Amino acid sequence: MPTYKPAQGIMWGKAVLTLVGSIGVTFIPIFIRAPIIQNLIHPLTTAVFLMEALFCLLPSSYFPDSRFGSATGGMICVLFVVVFAMLDVFLPGSKGGDDKEEEPKQADNQEDGGEKPKGGKPSLDNVGNFTWFTAIVVGFMWITYMMVGIAEEAYYGVLWHAYKQGSAYQPYDSINSIFVSFFHYATLQYVFGMWVMNDAPPMWLYLVYMLPIAILNPLSMIISFYCHRNPSSIATARSCFASFMAGILCYIGFRMMFQFQAYFKGESDMKNRIIQISVLAVGFLWMIFVIGIGLM
Repeated sequence: MPTYKPAQGIMWGKAVLTLVGSIGVTFIPIFIRAPIIQNLIHPLTTAVFLMEALFCLLPSSYFPDSRFGSATGGMICVLFVVVFAMLDVFLPGSKGGDDKEEEPKQADNQEDGGEKPKGGKPSLDNVGNFTWFTAIVVGFMWITYMMVGIAEEAYYGVLWHAYKQGSAYQPYDSINSIFVSFFHYATLQYVFGMWVMNDAPPMWLYLVYMLPIAILNPLSMIISFYCHRNPSSIATARSCFASFMAGILCYIGFRMMFQFQAYFKGESDMKNRIIQISVLAVGFLWMIFVIGIGLM
């Protein structure tokens, strides 16, 4: 059974460990670009994206207290799948649009170990292979996981404020939630980072994309805990953005799954097939394990 401790200490544990872990993981895709990692990251990313989309839609996982109905969330998710499918086709530089001829070149680069993003001064003349699709997806990531951080601690923040005023008992939270937060966001940070690296952005643009994702969630936990605002309305807003994110991740995940199937049709090496399928299964099982830590 989970061990419970005062909610304030648990909040700080989650915020600090999540911040340190996410920032540390942010730099792994920059410096570790071995061919074997490039070969295995595709099925891992597919599994993590699809499982994260599922968790975003399940009220029993991240969003148990929201007035935002699961049917409404499901409809918004499907709507965003369609919207982002259209964006991927029509936005300039999108992989689903006019740049399909670049995909074989990107695949060849990945087999050769890929290219590390170049540095240089931040400017519009040094954005590498910038795509609007990636920028929009990253923007939704910023907002969504900031809202998740706010909503995670809003309820405990209200109880803590009432406790300090002498009108309620001291709130307690599970120690296991620290490990759930740490492993969950570290996994997402790595997978999101590897996905962003497919565009081969310069290092400064990559960091502009990824560092806010690492910082906003733990920072929003701290602010939310001490601001003690209405947790019900915050949970509703969080669930709305989670439905947006679920649709985005479903589209990207299933698109990668179709690419995965196409790859298998042309792959004659049975050993590599088994390895790829095993990594896909490990990705699914890892996400289930991470969320399940909270129930141990």
